Amino acid sequence: MPHDSRYRSAFRTWSSCATAAGHPAQSRLALITDLRKEYTSVVAGVQGGNHMPPQNELAALAAQNPAWQKFHQAELDAAEAAFPCSQATDRTYVSLFLERLSRKG
Repeated sequence: MPHDSRYRSAFRTWSSCATAAGHPAQSRLALITDLRKEYTSVVAGVQGGNHMPPQNELAALAAQNPAWQKFHQAELDAAEAAFPCSQATDRTYVSLFLERLSRKG
């Protein structure tokens, strides 16, 4: 399917839509990867060094950490902003997938 022009077009449209919504990225995976890098950095700052506290302790520390709060809000904003973009891309993907299945069947 990646060779289908409609598939590639849907991903370009997703990228344009996400950029217009304030979250520039080439793809959903790229957006998630960027957020994951930021998450890793923020969590390292929250946990304070090489010591990894238990999950409940880490969550309590994060809840009080301004960097974590800022990241968490940015993550929510990105998800909300990119959701309509993703829905449109998913509709194209499903349509192409079903088309391909009907040709095989």
